[in-house]
Amino acid sequence: MVLSIVDAVATIKRNVAECLTAESIQEACRQVGHAWRERELSPAATIWAFLLQVLHGNTACTHVVRLAQLSCSAAAYYGARARLPLAVYQQILQQTSRAARQLFRKPS
Repeated sequence: MVLSIVDAVATIKRNVAECLTAESIQEACRQVGHAWRERELSPAATIWAFLLQVLHGNTACTHVVRLAQLSCSAAAYYGARARLPLAVYQQILQQTSRAARQLFRKPS
């Protein structure tokens, strides 16, 4: 099945919640040895806010805090994002890429 880029992006947007669960984000953190404390800006909340930031055209951190309805400052969000090691983002990218490939292999 050949999809256009627009169709592929629409499919990913519809299914992103299935591919990017709190459990899958925590598993990615564990796989790379990242330890965290359960707070409002957990790895999952931070990744989801970061995804919102990207999907809204790399909007400002202050806007992301409002979009994600977080009760923290933009500086706290920025700090939480910076504390996640690059390896976590890479692991999540690999996980979501595998999940996306499976989505596109399914017959429509």
